[in-house]
Amino acid sequence: MAQASTLNTRPQLRLKAWLAVAFVFAMLMFYLDQPFLANVAFLVVGVLLAVVIDFIREEIRRPMQARDIARALYEELANRVARCVFDFEQPWEKWVDKKNCQPNEVDVLRLQRFIPIPPTVYPATASQLALLGGNAPQALIRFHVALAVYQRDMQDVAHYCLQHDFSHVPSNLVSLLAGRLHRTLRPGLNALLELSVLVEDYEKIDAEAIREADSLFKHERAHLTLRQRIQHYVKD
Repeated sequence: MAQASTLNTRPQLRLKAWLAVAFVFAMLMFYLDQPFLANVAFLVVGVLLAVVIDFIREEIRRPMQARDIARALYEELANRVARCVFDFEQPWEKWVDKKNCQPNEVDVLRLQRFIPIPPTVYPATASQLALLGGNAPQALIRFHVALAVYQRDMQDVAHYCLQHDFSHVPSNLVSLLAGRLHRTLRPGLNALLELSVLVEDYEKIDAEAIREADSLFKHERAHLTLRQRIQHYVKD
């Protein structure tokens, strides 16, 4: 975090140094008894004022923009993470061990219903992730990469089964997908932790995200928060 903060302040320090040098130079020309140089000094001071005003405006705008982007990203992130943990709770947790998956337990149509919907906010704001600062951009990227891997494998397995006229998914592939889903949970929790620093009332967003999933049916850990439910599966 300290290193990222240092990197972010370096351009500001350089700008301030150049502004100070230019201002001193303009003042020297202004006090010389030369009309032409005085006019140049006035122009330089005018340019400096415009630069300073733009700099101050940008300094005010960036934190506000970062908070707006963070909230939009967090709304989508909480929704995707909640769906991952909800699906893992029931039924995918038991299928991590393929011995728990019966040969005809998962048909292709059922499998396709679990394929996650691609994110929309994350790709739309990817070029602005640096505004978030700290470890939030990297945490977001790691979760969305894990989610994309899980989504791709779900689609590939469904395509493979349809191509070979399998009505049900082989147990070893079900276990593979259960493992892929489990690998989204820790990155999801880390992303929530990092990004929530910039988001007011993030607890309400978490609660609404998992409440929407729980409306389908109740789970034995439905009384826990979203983060507590994830921690149950990533505690090792």
